[in-house]
Amino acid sequence: MDNSDIKIDIPQYKDVYITEKEGDLPKLIPTDEDGSLALETVVVSFPGVIGLGYKCPETGLFRQLNMNPDETFSEPVDGWENKTFIAICKKNDTVLKIELDELKEDFIGFKSDFNLRLESEIKASERRIKNDILKAFQISALVLQAVLVIWNIILFLF
Repeated sequence: MDNSDIKIDIPQYKDVYITEKEGDLPKLIPTDEDGSLALETVVVSFPGVIGLGYKCPETGLFRQLNMNPDETFSEPVDGWENKTFIAICKKNDTVLKIELDELKEDFIGFKSDFNLRLESEIKASERRIKNDILKAFQISALVLQAVLVIWNIILFLF
């Protein structure tokens, strides 16, 4: 049997280099069989992505790929090769919220620590004041005893 007439269609997947920022290490994202790149495939590695773009080698300008109605990117005219695409993500308003939440947690932690330290300082001050008052009473009692002894001596002598 001659196998020369048998044709096997092997899909031609291509890897597309995609990164979040220029200069970052890119991730390899596979294309579909038809050479297009599905948005949902990119979203797995880049949550929040809404588009792709790359730096055009001829002009040095950033070129954005158009998305098809079926949420895929067609292969650029000059191909996927020799390009690193930048994932364009929707500006995230929750970043500020996360930072505010973290600041709030930090403040609550600081406030708790501060309150604990303040409470221990107040207790230490109260102990010192009680000890000082006790010492003052003890000294007053000694002085009163000394006065009574002197008074008795004066009465005894006269």
